[in-house]
Amino acid sequence: MDEKILQWVVCPQCAERQWKIERESVLCTACGCQYRAQHDILNLLPGGPHFLTSAQRTNFILPVAWGYEDFWRRRSLSLLSGQPFTLERELVLLDTWMAEAGPGVFLDLACSHGLYARSLARSAALRHLDREVIALDSSPLMLQQAAGKIRHANLTTIHLLCAEGESLPFPASTLDGIVCGGSLNEFKIADMVVAEAVRVLKPGAPFFSMHLLQSESSWARRLQGVARQGGIEFWDAASVQALFARHGLHLERHAQFGIVQFALFRKEVR
Repeated sequence: MDEKILQWVVCPQCAERQWKIERESVLCTACGCQYRAQHDILNLLPGGPHFLTSAQRTNFILPVAWGYEDFWRRRSLSLLSGQPFTLERELVLLDTWMAEAGPGVFLDLACSHGLYARSLARSAALRHLDREVIALDSSPLMLQQAAGKIRHANLTTIHLLCAEGESLPFPASTLDGIVCGGSLNEFKIADMVVAEAVRVLKPGAPFFSMHLLQSESSWARRLQGVARQGGIEFWDAASVQALFARHGLHLERHAQFGIVQFALFRKEVR
C-alpha cells in the first residue's frame, strides 16, 4: 500500500484522518480501529461489505474474480450492444469524453480489475498531468487481480481501496472526477451510490458511467427479469438521467449502443 492514499480517505467509523501505519495495517488513532493493508490494498471493510446483491456476491468467488476482465469484460460489450465493441474502443470513448479532466484525485468506482483506473492513469501520464487514481471495489479478490494488472502496466499513481459505493470513505467535495464502468446496474442501492458520489465530488467535477438500459424487445426483457432476481436493475434512459439529476448531476452527453449506454454527468456548481 502506498501511504499517499491516507491523505484522502477517512476512517469509516469516525470519519477522521488520523492514521498511523503499522506493519501490515493502518490504525486510526482517533477511534482505535485497525484496517489491513496487504497486497497493495487498503481494506476499510474488516467485517465485509454491508450492501451486496446476489450478483455482486459472485465477485467473491475466485474463478469469477480471476477471469472477469479477460474472459467476460473483453467480450461483454460486443454481446450486449449487438456490434463489435472492443475494450480499446470503449477506452478511447472514455479518454475522449474525459479529455477536459485535468490533474487531481479521481475514483474508479466498483473498479473490478481497474480497467478504467488504468486508462485514467495512462492518459494522465501521456499528458504529463499530476493525477492520482483510487481504484475502489468491495471484493478483495477483484482488487488482487487489479493489483497484478497495475504492476504489469507499471502504473504507480493508482491506489487500491476496499470499500463500498454506498458509503464512500472520503470527505465532502474532495474528488476531481469519478468513472464507473458497468456497475451502476449491480449496486444494491443505486440511489445511495449516486448521492455519495455527489457528496464527494467537487463542484463542476465529471461522473462518467457505462451502464445497461432496459431492453425494448420482449424476449430480452424476460432475460432481464431473470437478472433482476439476482439484484441487477435496468432502467430506461430517462430514468437514469432522473436518478443522477435529483442529486445534482446533470447530463452533458450520452451515446447508446444496443442496451449499452455511456453517459457523462457533471456536478452542478452553486
